[in-house]
Amino acid sequence: MEKEIDQYRLFFETHLAKVKDRAQALKDMQNLCIEYSNFIEKGVNILDPEITRVKSIANQMLNKHFDEKLIEEFDKEIKTEIKRSTDNSDHWGLVFLDIVVSGIQGVDQSKRDKVKYQNQFLILLRDCLRDYGLHSSINKRNADIYGRYSIRIEYQDKKEDWCHYYKMNLTKQVLLDKYITPYLNDNKLRLGGKATTTDKVNSIIIKKSLLKDEEIRLFLLKYNHLVKEHKSPEHKYFQLCPDVTEYVINEADVAITGIEAPKHATAYVHESRMEELMKAQSEYDLAPLIQLCEELNLSWSNGHYMTIPMQVRTIMNFVSPIFGCKNFEGVANNYSGGGSSFKKHMTFLQSSLKHVADGQLHMQATKKQALPNSISVDYSSPLDALLAQVINVSQ
Repeated sequence: MEKEIDQYRLFFETHLAKVKDRAQALKDMQNLCIEYSNFIEKGVNILDPEITRVKSIANQMLNKHFDEKLIEEFDKEIKTEIKRSTDNSDHWGLVFLDIVVSGIQGVDQSKRDKVKYQNQFLILLRDCLRDYGLHSSINKRNADIYGRYSIRIEYQDKKEDWCHYYKMNLTKQVLLDKYITPYLNDNKLRLGGKATTTDKVNSIIIKKSLLKDEEIRLFLLKYNHLVKEHKSPEHKYFQLCPDVTEYVINEADVAITGIEAPKHATAYVHESRMEELMKAQSEYDLAPLIQLCEELNLSWSNGHYMTIPMQVRTIMNFVSPIFGCKNFEGVANNYSGGGSSFKKHMTFLQSSLKHVADGQLHMQATKKQALPNSISVDYSSPLDALLAQVINVSQ
């Protein structure tokens, strides 16, 4: 798995990182992926003139957005035997084929197989560009091995000025030994080479990721637009990672005191549902929907509860045309393809979530107002039903 993740990243860095008009390239590839998939679904007829037309459009698109090496790979003949690339000196074609047709042996050189290969090529090219080279399997990494923690400590220095201390991508053991255990035991912390007592500490925030150091830059490229208040790349990275402060401190406290502590989840849209959305072959461009779900997960994991209803409402509006409806009210009232359970979920979203989101959009200052919490904004179950149906109609 790690080899595939690294190849995905290296391919992006070598061929896709400098694509100028990324949005247009993604749109062009999505349209081509749909046309190629239609050929394959109805059975490839090598005499069909449409195949020649679509191949010509594909070559024009590749010439417009990408380097010559990718065009060569797109047009190359499929060999009978595909060797798994193990040597770093292998040309990028072998590496790319290793990803695209991993596990497929005995592929002949017929035109039908070439059409299928080109379809796979375009799909992977689209996904790799969309993901900034960050493979979806990163989320499947063993957290005990690949889990890394970042910490921000707000404290007062000797002049009683408020300071912020950051430390990035620590192993869990280093995090516990250098910061959490001393803090819980009221021992001194060393922050920037200076000893600080725990009574000077105002707050501790801990974030977690499964990223290697070389993947952080790509992660920032993908989500940079979500964080504008910090200039430092490490501060942006810290903002974007899921907050696990309560879990880590409670777990450490259990180890010290033996008192059981509660655990909480950090995903609003489950990772398996995200993977299904990424693989869905819809006639509609689902890239914005995937982005919306990823940003929703970030809001949930960081406790940004004010924004969650509005984000879910945006997703509801976005998917309505997929069900043949002008708006989500039509989905809730008129769409019958998902059965009675689906209709109940959609009616609930329309009657409850819509009003919560609208209320927050038009909210004005009052002398006293209760803030939302994780319970009051948890519409994850009906949203999952909605996304599942999006996937069903996209097959």
